[in-house]
Amino acid sequence: VPATGDYRLYARVFWEDGCSNSLAMESEAGMVVLSSDIFSRWHTLRAARALSLEEGEQTIIIRNLEDGVRIDYWGLQPE
Repeated sequence: VPATGDYRLYARVFWEDGCSNSLAMESEAGMVVLSSDIFSRWHTLRAARALSLEEGEQTIIIRNLEDGVRIDYWGLQPE
């Protein structure tokens, strides 16, 4: 993280069906869940809330909440 501040996590995802439409991203600052009802195509989701992150290296854990979730890329967007 280049500077201390609030950041929103985002990811480009593909949900196969209604049983695979969410994932969680977790850091020391908290956890956010990305979810939608868009199936069978790639789309980008942005977390509903920002995480307050300190400057420097961060560990982000991506948790697959269901089967059939694909991630193309993810990142952090400053507020």
